[in-house]
Amino acid sequence: MKSKVIWGRLSVIVSLLLMSACSVTEEFDKRFPDQRNVDYKTSQVEDDLSIPPDLSTPSKDNVLAIPDEQVSTAVLSSYGDRGKQATTVVSRVMPEQTDVRFIRHRDMAWLVLQGDVEQVWDKIRDFWLKKGFLLKVDNPSTGIMETDWLVNRADVPKDFIQGVLGRISESIYSPGTLDKYRVRLEKGEAPDTTELYIAHHGLQEKREGTGIEQEGTYWEVRPSDPGLEMEMLRQMMVYIGVENERARRVLSQPEQLPPKARLVKDGDGKQVLVVDNDFSRAWRHVGLALDRVGFNVEDRDRSRGVYVVRYNDPYAGKKKEGFFSKLAFWRDDEKPEERQFQIRVRSDGVTSQVDVLDKEGREDASNTAKRILALVHEQLK
Repeated sequence: MKSKVIWGRLSVIVSLLLMSACSVTEEFDKRFPDQRNVDYKTSQVEDDLSIPPDLSTPSKDNVLAIPDEQVSTAVLSSYGDRGKQATTVVSRVMPEQTDVRFIRHRDMAWLVLQGDVEQVWDKIRDFWLKKGFLLKVDNPSTGIMETDWLVNRADVPKDFIQGVLGRISESIYSPGTLDKYRVRLEKGEAPDTTELYIAHHGLQEKREGTGIEQEGTYWEVRPSDPGLEMEMLRQMMVYIGVENERARRVLSQPEQLPPKARLVKDGDGKQVLVVDNDFSRAWRHVGLALDRVGFNVEDRDRSRGVYVVRYNDPYAGKKKEGFFSKLAFWRDDEKPEERQFQIRVRSDGVTSQVDVLDKEGREDASNTAKRILALVHEQLK
């Protein structure tokens, strides 16, 4: 008798879950074509998922491995303190957003908001905290915020089995992708305005081996997703007080900027990047390009037009190997040393020139410097 009651209750639960799964609607079709669904849950600190600036293949990792005690403690403590952290943030009053501008250049996009950087900074920081995200970088001096890696549950296919399992336990099925976002705030060209830039970075879980001989999984860099950037911009606009439909209209009618960048050689034969904009615009475009490529921006000095970055060149110091060198499988591969560079932006008032300096500020004409300019140019051309 008891078993019949138990099975009866289970059947009711399963029926409810199936009805819930069938009622899931896809918001994606209702949004603009270049926007994506986002459904992020609280993120988890995973230090071993860090990707070097050169976007080289990350070290192998088992996605189901249990984090060590130190990481687990940090995660649990951050979960418990998140509410307190959010309530202790003292937000300055942000002006009403009566004239939000949305500017787009190829796949790069940014907002122009009312208010100074300090006002906007507090509000955007509060946005991440209220959403339950962890900030791994929160640096007003460089104007950069960066979230932890996040799982977007909207990427989980909504088929019959996964829909049911996902409602029983979210840990049963994973989309195999991770996202993080970098936000940069700059003082706007107009008085009392702030420009907000956002860059998406993603990882894709890959499996090793084939068939029954799979050895595990590892994470591989996947391209930035402009659709996710658009959706996060929309959510930020709504959070700071822009009505939802108005935010959609703003995003659907961006101010387009034509491509204005080319690689040339200066009078001394050194390769430089020429941007057909004044200093203010060129400075912003270069900064956003660095964010999109994934450079680690350690400092910036707008008065000197310099971004201080670190770059791990995967080709630095490598020589072409002969046949016997390739057979030396016992030799450990030398990991290229991460170096510091200065990305300098100068302008004559009409056009701007971007070049690469070494750590001491001397002109750098190395192959590594050329590769850095090529990466930036790829984002601006």
